[in-house]
Amino acid sequence: MNTPWHDVFVSEGTFGLLDNGDIPIHSADWSNGLIAPMLQGGALVRTGIQTGYVRVCARTEREPTEDIDESRPWEEIVEETVTAPHSNP
Repeated sequence: MNTPWHDVFVSEGTFGLLDNGDIPIHSADWSNGLIAPMLQGGALVRTGIQTGYVRVCARTEREPTEDIDESRPWEEIVEETVTAPHSNP
C-alpha cells in the first residue's frame, strides 16, 4: 500500500487527527507523551516544533501493524490505538 504524505500545519506544538467534526480536546489522554487519543475519536500529536509544517502520513488498519519502516531516520516512534468511528479501512 502506498500511503500519501501531506504537509500538516502545527500550532502550539501539536496537530490533530480526526475523521469527522471537531477535535474533542477535553478528553485527550497524554499518558504516552507523543500522541493523545481522545474518547470521542481522533487524537492530538505532539511535534518537535512549535509552529510550522510537518510531513505526515496516516493509514487506517483493522489490527495493529507489524511493519515499521526502520530504514527511515525516526527520532521517536509510538504506537497508539485511535478511535475513528467514521472511518472505513
